Amino acid sequence: MLLVEGSVTGWALFRWKNSTYGQKFIILLLTGIFIVEILELWMAAQNIRNFWLIDLATLGECLILLSIFRNWKTSVRDKKIILVSGIAFVIIWVVAKWTFEPFNQMNIYTSTVARIIEISFAISILFDVLKDSHSSLKGDIRLWVSSAVIIYATGSLLLFALFVVMLKESPSVVKAIWPVNWVLMIVYYLLYARSISCRVPQKK
Repeated sequence: MLLVEGSVTGWALFRWKNSTYGQKFIILLLTGIFIVEILELWMAAQNIRNFWLIDLATLGECLILLSIFRNWKTSVRDKKIILVSGIAFVIIWVVAKWTFEPFNQMNIYTSTVARIIEISFAISILFDVLKDSHSSLKGDIRLWVSSAVIIYATGSLLLFALFVVMLKESPSVVKAIWPVNWVLMIVYYLLYARSISCRVPQKK
């Protein structure tokens, strides 16, 4: 999986200069995810608890995606809704980290809220694309990014919910189904790679 992530990230960084505003945000997101993956593996090998790193990654990923979605919205009302949602999530995240879900625990609640927010706005963006008669679907970055978010966020949300339940009941089953997350990540990266190759001009 790291080979795919590293290859896509390297290719994306190579295309930085020729990328649009939205694509550069995606490249930053991919780079951040890849760095976090490397750090997680290193910390696991050193027996260092990495829950705090996952917490920060969840917050950063959600805010970057909301920034991208907000840029693609044309309605002032929609932009305000996304902005308020981002601020609300930051408040929820901060409260959670210092109360019921500290840095030494799995981010069950905050990651669930983040995924729900990401899925909601990704669906909204997807509808915008489908309603846009002037848009070339295959060349529209919004299509590929929203699809990537919907597929990965929905899949990981279900997998995570199953993981929490099965961890207590049958750890062996958890080990058997966890590779599904790797498949989701590979699909996620490949769809983002497709979005970076789009050449349809996007609004700044």
